[in-house]
Amino acid sequence: MRIVSWNCNMGFEKKRNVLMGLQPDIAVLQECSAKDIARTNAPFKHWIGSNTSKGLAIVGFANYTYSV
Repeated sequence: MRIVSWNCNMGFEKKRNVLMGLQPDIAVLQECSAKDIARTNAPFKHWIGSNTSKGLAIVGFANYTYSV
């Protein structure tokens, strides 16, 4: 299992290919927007934050059973 943690510094959309190149099973993304996570193709996506431009996301790319 490959887990990647990355502080996107609000630039996930521009750097998405870098993350996808790492082929993570699970990604923990800090300072990412809710909109960018909604556009991410993954079986599991969970975003939390009070500012829709800068929050924390857990994205599961593998076909596992996820729970928050």
